[in-house]
Amino acid sequence: MFASQGPIFGKAFTDKISTAAWKAKPSYGIVATEDKAINPDIERNMYKRANMKVTEVKGSHTIFISQPTQVAAVIKTAATQIK
Repeated sequence: MFASQGPIFGKAFTDKISTAAWKAKPSYGIVATEDKAINPDIERNMYKRANMKVTEVKGSHTIFISQPTQVAAVIKTAATQIK
């Protein structure tokens, strides 16, 4: 799991943005239905408010480790939908 966590880039806290990308581009989210770290209902609510395309996958908080094929499928879909 350590390898999946990159360092935070300092400018992420200070750079100004003019438009949030999620407002103009499709956004995708995965709800790990068995997550005990983040309540799946909270994720669903946040994703709905952001108008995201949601995929629900049975698994825990580290869904990218337990269900890599399903996570990769969502990433592939997102990559092909962005224009």
